[in-house]
Parts: sequence; C-alpha cells; structure tokens
Amino acid sequence: MLEEIGVTKVINCAGTLTVLGGTTVDPEVIDSMKEIAGFYVDMPEFHRKVGEYLARIIGCESAFVVNGAEAGLVISLAACMTRGDLRKMTRLPDARGMRDEYIVQRLHRNMYDSNLRLTGATLVEIGTRSVTSEKDLERAINSKTAAVVYFVYDPQRGVLPLDVVCRIAHGRRVPVIADAAAELPPV
Repeated sequence: MLEEIGVTKVINCAGTLTVLGGTTVDPEVIDSMKEIAGFYVDMPEFHRKVGEYLARIIGCESAFVVNGAEAGLVISLAACMTRGDLRKMTRLPDARGMRDEYIVQRLHRNMYDSNLRLTGATLVEIGTRSVTSEKDLERAINSKTAAVVYFVYDPQRGVLPLDVVCRIAHGRRVPVIADAAAELPPV
C-alpha cells in the first residue's frame, strides 16, 4: 500500500514520535480490529466499555480512547474547564466564566501545546529555558487554573518531576493532564 501511494518507509531511531506515526500496531490489536470490523455497535456504549476495560488493565481511574494524543489533550482540558456542566460544554470555545488557564513548564513547550487553545483556554508558561521551580508552579496556580499540563519526555534536566507537579497541583485541587503517549507500551 505504501509503495502504491508513493510513501517512503523510514528507519525509526528516535522512539515513539507522532511525526513518524507514533508506534507500530501490535498484531493482537490488528486481530481484535479485524474481529469487530464487520459489525455495527452502539458507539457510546463501545467507548464507555472500552474505557472501563483499559482503565482496569492499566490500573488507572478512567480511560477514554481518542484518535491521537493531541485530541486527548484537548478533550481532557475541556473536561477540566467545564467540570461536567453541559451548558459550559456547549459554549466552548467561549470560556467566559470558566477556569480558562492551563499551565505548562517552559521546558515542556512543544509544537502541540498551543492546540489546547482550541478550548478557548489561555496558556500560562512557567519557569525559564533552563529550570522550573516549585515556587513557579505555586505562584501560577490561581482561581482561573483549569489544569496543569505535563508532557512526559525522557528524563529532562530542569523540569519539575511529575510527582512534584501532582503534589502541588492536587494540593490546590487542580487536575494534572499528563501527555504520556510516548510512554506506552510498556505500562
């Protein structure tokens, strides 16, 4: 198929990167996709049940399957902004009256973080090009903070570790959205 449409295969020496297709699909996943591809299902039920199944096997509070990490980030931030209020959900990207700020460490800035603005939220950048301190995060959190967004990369110097970010944010009742797409597999 790739040859037919003129796409060149590449050798990936960089790891899990969106610009290289993310990751390859496990044969078991392909088999599961083939098994159900010929059937119609109630999609809301399917999404709910798949999320419950994944949360159980991964060992997390909840899960929701999206077609890419960027979509997952946007949906997650929208959920943090609207907090289950259907009226607010239908108004987005009009975020007036909502918690409409998200915090990102300057060292975590990347080509995807600005897409979170699709929700109507405003990016609050903390830290410098070389370091982010606990005080930077503590000062940035306020009544308009919807979430702290954390991009999980290979060990990176100068960033606040995820456990510290969670401790500070959760201590202020602010959720943390972690983009850990490149970390799976393995769990």
